[in-house]
Amino acid sequence: MDKSELIQRMTESRAEFEVLIAQFDDERMLLPVLPGNWTVKDVLAHMGWWARRAQLVISAVLAGQEPVYSLDEKDLDNVNRKIYEDNRLLSLADVRREEAESYRVLFVLVESLSEDDLGNSSKFAWMNGSPLSVLAEWNTFGHYDEHFADLRKALAK
Repeated sequence: MDKSELIQRMTESRAEFEVLIAQFDDERMLLPVLPGNWTVKDVLAHMGWWARRAQLVISAVLAGQEPVYSLDEKDLDNVNRKIYEDNRLLSLADVRREEAESYRVLFVLVESLSEDDLGNSSKFAWMNGSPLSVLAEWNTFGHYDEHFADLRKALAK
């Protein structure tokens, strides 16, 4: 996927995500209506954490450093559980602000990368043959897609 398509997909998916989230009032955002007894607030905290992680990786790349990138797939449940625990007592306003800011900064960073940085699958050995663009994909529209169905079901309740 080239840079312009990546930016377009990020923008369109973000707009869809924001429209969906805006349909939950603050009270409904705090109800455990999602799988695992998560709230919409928990999903926002989860999304914000992963977007923040992607921006830390991309920031390291822009600084000419090799980031700490690896994450064992079998640890994802543990990482997500820790994200939940670390954020569950934060206020909804704080979680919303952090999630929105983490997306904004990630978007700006992606815009600042060259086409080669984003699309060259052999440029960064630590990416194990994947282009850097997958970080933006996995932590924006790809990640939203994972949660859209559950959010829509919760909205319909």
